[in-house]
Amino acid sequence: MIKRLLNFLEHIFHIRDGKEQDEEIVRTIRDNVSFRGANLWALIFAIFIASIGLNINSTAIIIGAMLISPLMGPVVGFGLALGINDSDLLRRSVKNLSIATIIGISISTIYFFISPISNVQSELLARVNPTIYDVLIAFFGGLAGVVGSIRPGKNNVIPGVAIATALMPPLCTVGYGIATGQPQFFLGALYLYIINCIFICLATLLGIKYLKLPKVTYLDEKKSVRIRKYITAIVFIMIVPATYFGYVLVNENNFNQNTERYISDNFVDKGYTMIYKKVNYKSNPHRIEIALFSQNFTQQEVDNFKNLLQYYGLTNTELIIKQDTASLSEEEWKNTIANMKSESEKVKALEAKLTSNYFGSDTSNQILGEAQAINSKITKIAIGNLSLSSVESSENSTSTQDGNTLTVIIYTTEPLTSDEKNLLITWIKSRMNNQDAVVYFPS
Repeated sequence: MIKRLLNFLEHIFHIRDGKEQDEEIVRTIRDNVSFRGANLWALIFAIFIASIGLNINSTAIIIGAMLISPLMGPVVGFGLALGINDSDLLRRSVKNLSIATIIGISISTIYFFISPISNVQSELLARVNPTIYDVLIAFFGGLAGVVGSIRPGKNNVIPGVAIATALMPPLCTVGYGIATGQPQFFLGALYLYIINCIFICLATLLGIKYLKLPKVTYLDEKKSVRIRKYITAIVFIMIVPATYFGYVLVNENNFNQNTERYISDNFVDKGYTMIYKKVNYKSNPHRIEIALFSQNFTQQEVDNFKNLLQYYGLTNTELIIKQDTASLSEEEWKNTIANMKSESEKVKALEAKLTSNYFGSDTSNQILGEAQAINSKITKIAIGNLSLSSVESSENSTSTQDGNTLTVIIYTTEPLTSDEKNLLITWIKSRMNNQDAVVYFPS
């Protein structure tokens, strides 16, 4: 029974069954290494498409660019060259990957430099902070790429690997960082691109070694020995940074998980509303910055929060609690609003900011009385000047513009109709003599 089971498992998991001829596998991978003619134009078009997708924050367009991009060719070719000791293929792969990288960065930099849209989008932000999961995706994607390469005929493995490992988006994000002068985007995206290339290549090397494809032989034995030493040195040089990247990302991932657990246990679960959070693992010491809505702690309470860090494995970590939104810089305030997903979160943050930017109780009380005469459902009004360039317009607000904007939050006992909202918006703008005023109606 056990022997039957083992034979059955060997039969269904045997990777060599039905594979393409060894010579055909090598030929197919070799053909995809070079960038000239159709391959080069496909690369250029993919760069433009990926840059546009990142620029307008379209996941569908970015996926399309990844399917078109031939960037996987020289990366897989690099792994094959290492696996079969082919120095000529190795040189071609390195040369073409370098050319593709330079072209990708150059074209995306030019695009983002002339693009009228320079806002940071979520798709761009997703390419600057690689995690251990990116390493795993690149590694298993590389293994899947080997499996796809040895199957005869067309299959959907290679396109799937191109989407999963995503070489093109981080490369174009590097161009965005250069064009906008933001080194965090340049360095973070380049880091992710290098990680993907190294681990795809490493997985390809392991897959080729397992498949035991025939190695390139040389008539000159001295040259053969020299090539083997050369290949061994490159493999070692590649594995060292791969191991380091993996180690660093595991530690960073653990730190982020412990931070989330610490914040959840000590703040969120206790009913505090967080309006700002910034975690920096790379600083020394590590840093956690938070700000809470309408909450002020005594120094003793702050010290107690700091003492709890060690129980969550957050050693060598500095905790900074910003007691109100007045202590947030303008850039922190903009990023806080931009990263909030729900309208209710934005309104709470706006109200907290208005508390430190208040016109004064007399003015507010007078306007509140006048507003209640117009609509008896109104219970409270908060008024202040805010920089709202990061706030997206919604059905509950008028459009915004850069700079300080008069902002009004109107609270009611029950939701207002569209006509009631429009009447109040028109009245507020007239009453405050400001046609650019932004009005929010919290649900």
